[in-house]
Amino acid sequence: MSRRAGALLLAGAAFSGAAALAAEVLFARMFTTLFGAGTTSAVATAAGFMLGLGLGALAGARRTQAADAAGALRRLAILELGIGGFAATAGLWGRGLDALLGLAAAHCAGGCWQALVLTAGLLVLALPAFAMGAGFAFAVSAARALGVTLGALYGLNTLAGALGALAPLALLPALGWARALVVAALGNLAAAALAFLAARAAPAAGAPKAGGAHETPRARLLAYALVGAAALALEAAWVRLFGAALLRTEYVMGILLAAYLAGVGLGGMLAARAGSARWIASAGWLAALAAVASVLVWPRIAAWAQGAGFSSLAAAMALQGLAVFAAILPTTLALGAWLPWAAEEGEGARWYAANSLGGAVGALAAGLAGFPLLGAQRLVVVAALLLGLATLAWSGRRAFAGLVLFAPVAAAAWPLVPAERLVPSLARAHEVARHEDIVAWTIVAEERSGDRVLVSDLLRMDAATDPTSVMIQRHQAILPLLLHPHPGRVLFLGLGSGITLSGAAGFAPERVVAVELAQGAIRAARGAWFRPLQRGMLAHAGIVHDDARAYLRRTHARFDVVVGDLFHPDLAGRGMLVSYEQFARVRAHLAPGGVFAQWLALNQFDVDTLRVVLRSFARVFPDALVFVDGYRLALVGVNGPLAGIARAALGWQRRLAPAMLEGEDAFVWLGRCWGPARAAAGEGPVQHEWRPVVEYRLPRVRIRGLDLAATWRWLLSWRMDAKGLARLLGVPEEDWKPFARAWAATGLLAHAWRASLEGRADKAREYLAAAYSAAPRNRWAAWGLADAILARAGHEGDALDAALRVAPDHPDALALAWMRAVRTQDADARRLRARLCAIHPLLKRPCAH
Repeated sequence: MSRRAGALLLAGAAFSGAAALAAEVLFARMFTTLFGAGTTSAVATAAGFMLGLGLGALAGARRTQAADAAGALRRLAILELGIGGFAATAGLWGRGLDALLGLAAAHCAGGCWQALVLTAGLLVLALPAFAMGAGFAFAVSAARALGVTLGALYGLNTLAGALGALAPLALLPALGWARALVVAALGNLAAAALAFLAARAAPAAGAPKAGGAHETPRARLLAYALVGAAALALEAAWVRLFGAALLRTEYVMGILLAAYLAGVGLGGMLAARAGSARWIASAGWLAALAAVASVLVWPRIAAWAQGAGFSSLAAAMALQGLAVFAAILPTTLALGAWLPWAAEEGEGARWYAANSLGGAVGALAAGLAGFPLLGAQRLVVVAALLLGLATLAWSGRRAFAGLVLFAPVAAAAWPLVPAERLVPSLARAHEVARHEDIVAWTIVAEERSGDRVLVSDLLRMDAATDPTSVMIQRHQAILPLLLHPHPGRVLFLGLGSGITLSGAAGFAPERVVAVELAQGAIRAARGAWFRPLQRGMLAHAGIVHDDARAYLRRTHARFDVVVGDLFHPDLAGRGMLVSYEQFARVRAHLAPGGVFAQWLALNQFDVDTLRVVLRSFARVFPDALVFVDGYRLALVGVNGPLAGIARAALGWQRRLAPAMLEGEDAFVWLGRCWGPARAAAGEGPVQHEWRPVVEYRLPRVRIRGLDLAATWRWLLSWRMDAKGLARLLGVPEEDWKPFARAWAATGLLAHAWRASLEGRADKAREYLAAAYSAAPRNRWAAWGLADAILARAGHEGDALDAALRVAPDHPDALALAWMRAVRTQDADARRLRARLCAIHPLLKRPCAH
């Protein structure tokens, strides 16, 4: 009977571990939804979970002293039912908590809000985690009476947790957050049923013997708490390092957590079969050395992952997950074996409690101090050193011998790996600044030409200073400001390099606010790297370091214009910025007649996912319009009638210098309107914060490859005719002809880009020439035609002069003309240099002073 009860206990531990880790990943997603993707939210999630586990294990350890195996199993079953009930009803209390936070947000800002987030996070997550910790204590007590080793119980529970960490990757996109937690709760229900069956099968026995005080030396418990702190710091640092270089998507947390837990679980299982405390000192230092070695192999893994071609997302996740698993396996094996080796008989719960409480401290220290002060790479080295020093409690001064081997390896891993070694696109650049925190890793790199780029998490470029990128960034501000007659209060959801704000310079708004989550982006924008292109706007803007969604929940302000910056929607947490709920928050903060433009990059979406976003936007703004500007699409919603936006644009044209509109006119801008968003949205899923779609579709699309030609074909298939658009926008009848020419030029450009993608270069040139003929002031048409002339006829003589006649401010043509003038000692060289440096001031040659 003991054997049957032990088998049932182990099966229940597996279900419990899988359910617990699935719930942890899902609750982490819930916290991001409720509190925003800030540092405080991330720290509260990890610390609250570990704190609850530790306190629960302590409380459970005291109660097990008076319980026999059957009694401990019955209590374990009741706790599992409670945990499952808490998870299954999260859809109800989670939305209630969301409503309460919404009310609190209106009266709580700054430090008050951060304190509220931290407190709520710790309390909400600590509650189910407390039950999990107490349940582990009862399981340990029952295992001892039934002859099940601590290593087997702990190892199997953790191995199953690795599988549970992967479950949300399928559950969330299929079911949504609340229903996914119901499925996770089924694991708790199964664990409870197995615990009840084990209790019935357990032989009658007295209460298990509690370990004496001598069996749990305080110094060793404190050392094992230090191991917990180091382990959580290592886990967080590995998630940052490997996540930034590999799949920095919603899939990354589950994959890396699974790799980490799989190693820990295997370590526990191996310790159940062999080993003892005498191995701790040597294993601890070997684990520390292996952890530091993972930093040394990390650049190679990053280079392999970025250069490899994967057949599917599943293949990418599996192969990259295995690579991470192999890199961290020696360390995680030791971490998993430590508890069975160290804990005296019957004292596993106390050791587990000490480790979990240390983990809570480690999570807080890593998130609040480790990342900002050290960075992920050096945080691994420091955490590894703590792991080695923890062995002092078992082997005394002999443990210092491990430092002899550790020191040279740590010294090799301490210098920060420059970004150009990690990011293929920066191979011809060098890093000039970096900032890390638990939310983002931001790098500024300077190319040989003098241009600068802003890169987030090593894989995604957020901003650049070449003229085309600058034009794109300024256009993001110009379009919505142009559509409002008096944009006094302007909100930018995203700061980036600060160049986007410069598009507002000519409109002279009374108040500008920019909300930016990445502290590194704020530092980069305030530094000297991008200042020459900001037109002084940053000095007059209020910069708020916060998640855009959390800011909108708290502020009472209303804005005339809101600009939703470009971002990478497949990165973790970013998909919520294009959700129905986020769009509704923005509308609630628009003044009467206010304009909201949410920008999207066409090269980041397939047609089906793009339609999900259009559908979500149109639910909030039924009369929403789509504008297409190059390879960028703007969803424009107006808190009022649409007919006034053409009058606003034409009014601004009379008041603004052409340079403030990037050399274009109001008709060019209005001609970029494609039509109502609802015309293309159709029926289908909507992006909800509580049931995400976008962030789980796009990684698959990115691996499979985007068909941009198909995107242009789809866009051209539903574009509204010029006359209908003119009426919709309120274009005066006397201006229909110039509007129609601008409308035609935008369509011809779309045909040109489609033809180019399909390999029809000659046809693309014909479309570009026609677009330029229809609207010579359209910069996309002029620059595109100049590019085509230079590509076909060469960079000298008549071709160069023809390109400059078409596009006098074309940067490449100007640079070639200046070099020709210098070579021939032409007196026009000085004028050409001045023109070139006006549009491309960061060029080292000839613009550096």
